[in-house]
Amino acid sequence: MRHAPLGSSELSSLLRARELLLEQSLLPEGALQSFTADDFYCDSRTVKIGGCFIAYRGVSADSHSFLEEVHRRGAVLFIVETELPSHLVHKVSWLKVRSSRAALAWIYAALAGNPQRDLAFFGVTGTNGKTSTVWLAKALLAKIGQSSISCGTLGFYLGSKHYPSTHTTPDPQSLFPHLEQGNKQGISTVLMEVSSHSVIQEKLAPLNFSGLGFTSFSQDHLDFHGDLRSYWQAKWLLFRRYLSRGAPGFCSASLLPYLRQEDLTGLNLYLYGSNLGQCNWPEERKIPLTITADSATASSISFVFQGTTYCGNIPLIGLYNCENFLCAWLLAFSASRQCIAPQEWQDLPAIPGRLQRVLSGTALPQPTVYIDYAHTPDALEKALGELRRHCQAKLWLVFGCGGDRDQGKRKIMGEIASRLADVQVITADNPRGEDLGQINAAILSGFPQGQLPLPFIIEERRGAINFALTHAGENDVVLIAGKGHESTQTIRASLLAFDDYEEARKVLDRPSP
Repeated sequence: MRHAPLGSSELSSLLRARELLLEQSLLPEGALQSFTADDFYCDSRTVKIGGCFIAYRGVSADSHSFLEEVHRRGAVLFIVETELPSHLVHKVSWLKVRSSRAALAWIYAALAGNPQRDLAFFGVTGTNGKTSTVWLAKALLAKIGQSSISCGTLGFYLGSKHYPSTHTTPDPQSLFPHLEQGNKQGISTVLMEVSSHSVIQEKLAPLNFSGLGFTSFSQDHLDFHGDLRSYWQAKWLLFRRYLSRGAPGFCSASLLPYLRQEDLTGLNLYLYGSNLGQCNWPEERKIPLTITADSATASSISFVFQGTTYCGNIPLIGLYNCENFLCAWLLAFSASRQCIAPQEWQDLPAIPGRLQRVLSGTALPQPTVYIDYAHTPDALEKALGELRRHCQAKLWLVFGCGGDRDQGKRKIMGEIASRLADVQVITADNPRGEDLGQINAAILSGFPQGQLPLPFIIEERRGAINFALTHAGENDVVLIAGKGHESTQTIRASLLAFDDYEEARKVLDRPSP
């Protein structure tokens, strides 16, 4: 982090320069105060004497409600979006801003020495596919010796070093110190998963992207956005606000039903995917993809880019995964200006928790088991559809839905499970603070009345995995969906150690009774 703290007057100048500052009142003692990274607080419960409190409207609460408590705790500077209570206006120093979240991002960028100025950013958004695309782009760049910083659901990777992260798109308090660290290591490329939440919340305010990918769009996060149109607009705002002028944007052909003419104006957009022949899109901006052959573990693909055809094998299955690879290849090309050759594709590392096959240490006859992060209707349908193609007997599904999240998708996922899986085992995902019985009832409402056989309901996830893997036949395929790479499970206020892959491997490695 930057060694010199930020003084109150520097904060004021910074926010004014970014057109965030609306009003201010810096009392003499407050104007002399200076702040390090540890002196800024967003949680009223953690404020210490001499700190600066940044208040904003959160998803479940408005921290402006706690200004009096923060004052009692000894904060000396307030950054707010609303008027202060009248009895505090002349007692404390304050800065009123257009967006406290944007202010937070600029403050932490400044404290880290503004590392974003020396970095090229490449982002990926989409309901599904962000993690896979960033992972593959990082792996492709590594093939040609180019290190990168990547951040997203799997955490931070600075070259080969890994650091955990709690959000798909990191908060500024975490993001900018990691960017500074990577910058000091001589890394100049950043690959980032970008969530719709982070765009709306202006976490990315200091960033400009040199390339963006948009992998897919379907129902999710309506508990936050309200409706599908608002969710789309949040995604597209990334292109409108943060994509540098003239920089390329790569959009999956699956987005065509959502794209409007006003979305496209002034942007340098390419369309990639299969079946592009008849779509209304400039030919020179189409990147057609063909799967020429596939198996249960790999695909042979061909695509055309800038007049050249590229053919090769990738260790991925399913059209959606092949499209994610193509998006990753295009972003890696944009970051390196090198066309990464097909001989570099075939041994890319497995994507954690994305149709990841569970490898057993025993030679006993067993079902084929996959772990996948699919927790949306679209992702679940695609994963089941792909595994059905390679299943010789019964297709089993172990899944649930997360608590305190979009409730509208539960019935839809139940319908998909009833239609595409032969045997369904409904269990806990991350129920959080919600009643598991209510979650499962919503899933079951998507099953046709009178459908036989009935789905199994085994609330404990470990027991559900054990049941499926011990009852499935050796020619069956089992998909354990919803948590993918996650190593924990959230039940009420408890964060418990739980890894689908490890739990499945334990069952498969057990000696046969």
